[in-house]
Amino acid sequence: MNDVSLIGRLTSHPELKCKANGKYVLYFNLAVDNMKSTDFIPVEVHGILVEKYSTELEKGHKIALSGKINSKNYGPNKEKRYFSVSTSYIEYLTSKSVENKSNYNELKYTPKPITDDDEIPFKF
Repeated sequence: MNDVSLIGRLTSHPELKCKANGKYVLYFNLAVDNMKSTDFIPVEVHGILVEKYSTELEKGHKIALSGKINSKNYGPNKEKRYFSVSTSYIEYLTSKSVENKSNYNELKYTPKPITDDDEIPFKF
C-alpha cells in the first residue's frame, strides 16, 4: 500500500509547469515539522486539481494533503533517487496571514494569593 498523509506549510508559491505531453503539473515544497527538525517534501499536483490549486495556494498556507510517494531514478547511471508526493486531496487548514492577523484575546492565568494558611494540608 502506497499512501501518505501530511500536514505542513508551503515554503513558496506553487510553480505551474506544462509537461511534454501537454498536461499541467503544479509543484511546491511542504515544510513538515517534526519534534527536532523540519522535513521539506516536494509535492506534485496532477489532473483536475491543478487549475483550482494553482490560483489558491500561496506561500505560508498550512494544508493537509493525502497522496502517494513517487520515486524516480536519475543521474548518469540512474544511481540517484528522487522522492516526491503526488497528491490527490488537499485541505486548507490556515494561512500564515490569517494566523498573524487573528484578533483573539489571550487568556492569562493569574493565581490568587493564599490568604489562609490553615487550609493548606501540607507545609513547605
